[in-house]
Amino acid sequence: MEYNLIRSRRRTLAIHITKDGELEVRAPLKLSVKVIEDFILKKQDWIEKQVTRVRNNAVIQKAFTEGEEFLYLGESYILEFSDILKSTVELHGKLYIAPKHSHHVQKVLYSWYKKEALQVITDRVEQYSAATGLQVKAIRLSNAKQRWGSCSPKGYVNFSWRLIMAPLEIIDYVVVHELVHLKHHDHSKAFWHKVESIIPDYKSRRKWLKENSHNLTM
Repeated sequence: MEYNLIRSRRRTLAIHITKDGELEVRAPLKLSVKVIEDFILKKQDWIEKQVTRVRNNAVIQKAFTEGEEFLYLGESYILEFSDILKSTVELHGKLYIAPKHSHHVQKVLYSWYKKEALQVITDRVEQYSAATGLQVKAIRLSNAKQRWGSCSPKGYVNFSWRLIMAPLEIIDYVVVHELVHLKHHDHSKAFWHKVESIIPDYKSRRKWLKENSHNLTM
């Protein structure tokens, strides 16, 4: 197993998996290579699992060029330039953008995603508010990459615009999660019981979000 060895005046061995999925071993200055490699061998199963997890979760940076795939409501769409569009961005089979915007695709898509997110999330909030009687004062979008929603005691709720990349049932889970926080401000048993009464399979949706959140970005 390949690894990068970093020696220092430390007293113990330590293993570190970098964000690129590389193995780093941090060792005392005079510790023998045999002891180090025996240690790695002992931890091999754990190391391989962690390396696989990190590499699978690695986010591939977008180039924002024709042919790339972009997520919208859980479905993947190929980006294509078209000069017969009525709007700047259109979605029907593929994700179309007018060629005149080819030099600032990222900016155009960010704007489009945020507009779509506000419309879809607002609609879901209104539907679940009507069904539960839990009312919000205002909906705001954030740029958060991990915190999908938040709620203030005064009734203001925030949602990451990146949620628009997730399937609708995942958006619904986050919406309900924040609406229930209007009544229960912590994650008590009463909170989760209320969430479950609205979304019985919330655990599987929460699990999906945890496992796939790294894909909901650009």
